[in-house]
Amino acid sequence: MREFNKNQQNNCNSGICAEKRIMLLLVIAIVLICTATLLLSVNTGFCGSKENDAAFDFSSPPKTRIQLTPDLSFGGRVELEYQLEKNFHLDAEDCNHTAVWKPSASMAFSYACTEKSTAFLNIELSQSIEENKEDNETMLELQQAFLSFTQIIDGLDMIIGRQRFRDKREWLYDEELDGVNLSYGFSDFALDFSVNRKPNKDILNHKKNKKVTNYLLYGRYTPGSDTIIGAYNFFQDDKGSANKSSIFYGLHLSGEMIHSLKYWLELAHVRGRSKSNKIRGIGFDLGSTYKLDLPLRPSITLGCAFGSGDDDPLDNENNNFRQTGLQDNSAKFNGVTHLKYYGEMFDPELSNLVILTAGFGLKSTRKISIDLVCHHYNQHKLSDRIRDSKIDRDPNGLSKDIGKEIDLVAGYKSKRLKSTVSIGYFMPGKAFSDNTDNALFAEIKICYDF
Repeated sequence: MREFNKNQQNNCNSGICAEKRIMLLLVIAIVLICTATLLLSVNTGFCGSKENDAAFDFSSPPKTRIQLTPDLSFGGRVELEYQLEKNFHLDAEDCNHTAVWKPSASMAFSYACTEKSTAFLNIELSQSIEENKEDNETMLELQQAFLSFTQIIDGLDMIIGRQRFRDKREWLYDEELDGVNLSYGFSDFALDFSVNRKPNKDILNHKKNKKVTNYLLYGRYTPGSDTIIGAYNFFQDDKGSANKSSIFYGLHLSGEMIHSLKYWLELAHVRGRSKSNKIRGIGFDLGSTYKLDLPLRPSITLGCAFGSGDDDPLDNENNNFRQTGLQDNSAKFNGVTHLKYYGEMFDPELSNLVILTAGFGLKSTRKISIDLVCHHYNQHKLSDRIRDSKIDRDPNGLSKDIGKEIDLVAGYKSKRLKSTVSIGYFMPGKAFSDNTDNALFAEIKICYDF
């Protein structure tokens, strides 16, 4: 083991190692993006696209449009979801499949307590109906329940209770959590501080949750309406049996660098400890979408994501990057709906992976869009496991080639009706044994707001 570490040290001393070269390129990219963004914002008054092209989000609560009393309003939603999972074991001989229907109904209430305080409640009733299964699961979930206070002092807002925490690309988190969130804004700057825990939302089925407390400090500068420069510290303290803690130092950049060219950058360094092992990892996600001035409003998206791996699992330092466990890795490119930007089928956590993405989209109107997306997956370091994904099979540890995926995502939205169709087709690479076959994921969602 000592000989291995000595050789590894010599290799790093002989020149700049791969991780340092990556960090150098990222620093250069950050400087160029920030400079261009600030120059556009100051010199040209750039304020982003004026087009109302916001994508709809199935995870958001219903809007409380119906006025019951002068202070109480109500909103509702009914939704039907269908999922087909085929050969998630990648087994060429036993190509099993699972089909699940999930009808649900959601209600939301908003009550204006005072001019500066509001109470909000969102509950959802749903049932998972799996084909060829008698014991179907029914859930009654308390999605959100909070009190919000605005302008406690000039610029300071506060929300207490179960609320949804999410960042723009849901790379950090997208989850309903119990906690408190303080937001202070002035001019183009904003600062958020929150403390929260993940609850058991199902009222009918009581389950014990991990005792993980999350602390977030997030600062943002928005020189334009669609431009965000953010930096954060995210600390997770696990008091359970795992006895681990981790802290993320992160940077977020997004906006429109030139006309019709949007970009994003997520960069994070994670440090911490899991029992007696140190945690040290680096991850980033860099990409852009270019909208062409042509009929059907086509767009091209290119992206590269990297999560560092660990080349020596026997030492006391784990260099695998990992995300928070609260992430959803979902955002829009140029369509009307969000998509899983690491793959609808594979949908991995960004850990010991290099993911190359290319997408082509059409958006004929503000209501309809289609995206065709291709992904290529490689491990950063050879390993016989994948940290988290939909695939139910471990790699062989002999090749870095995880595989490829092709996704098709179509969306439709109107004021009341929204729907998506998502198809992901995964083709395993050399990292899996020869006796494998492709996997398929398909999903249809339809919801109506009233």
